[in-house]
Amino acid sequence: AGCLEMLRAAGKLGIDLPWAQLFGLLQTAGMQVAPLAQTGLRGLAACGTLWFAWRMHRGLSPQRAAFHLYAVAACYLMLFNPRSENNTYALLAPAMGALCAEEFLVRRNFGRGALLATLALGTVGSFEFGSFLLPEAEPVWLAPLMCLVFTAYLVRQIADELREPDLEAGGVS
Repeated sequence: AGCLEMLRAAGKLGIDLPWAQLFGLLQTAGMQVAPLAQTGLRGLAACGTLWFAWRMHRGLSPQRAAFHLYAVAACYLMLFNPRSENNTYALLAPAMGALCAEEFLVRRNFGRGALLATLALGTVGSFEFGSFLLPEAEPVWLAPLMCLVFTAYLVRQIADELREPDLEAGGVS
């Protein structure tokens, strides 16, 4: 009984206060999402993540599928965990770093590399930059915003690799 009460209290705290996750970002922007809708959207996103993982497993090399699975799972956790904090976004660092290096060193796509470097810097400095840019708001909005953009980049990258397997890491697995 105590465990159930603790889970309820923790879940309520994750809804009542803005945290560094998708619904905290929306709350900071003045958009409230009902708790039941949050749960439904988390469930839909979980199903989408599972489907995407299945597609990667079937369409990419095992090494590339495992790498992308880590990145997609990290994005899901950061955006939909009701108690994500700014420092929790360090979970994205291996994926962001590897993809940034891949863009600069393998693909020689400096625009996309610069985008990923900017996302990484925005994520690392999310508390400080968020406090500076919106001093009246809780500084929990920038890390999820960076993660949303990174997720869009990642989904596009994976979709491209699924369509054209030769694009996998510029031919490097």
